[in-house]
Amino acid sequence: MTEEACDMVSIMLKNEMWKNEEEKIIDEIVGLFLAGTQTVRITTTNMMCYLEQYPDIKHKLQSEID
Repeated sequence: MTEEACDMVSIMLKNEMWKNEEEKIIDEIVGLFLAGTQTVRITTTNMMCYLEQYPDIKHKLQSEID
């Protein structure tokens, strides 16, 4: 039994809709990557703001990390 790759690029390359559309695949993957980085940036910024507003929670989190 062989394991099939199940990452986004492999799926797109196997699909008839994306056949011979390498540039569109690249554009799609870059778009997904950029959307993901934006989400992480916003979430991290919000977390830092909330931790500054609630020092008791910030201290508890720092204790867990240490």
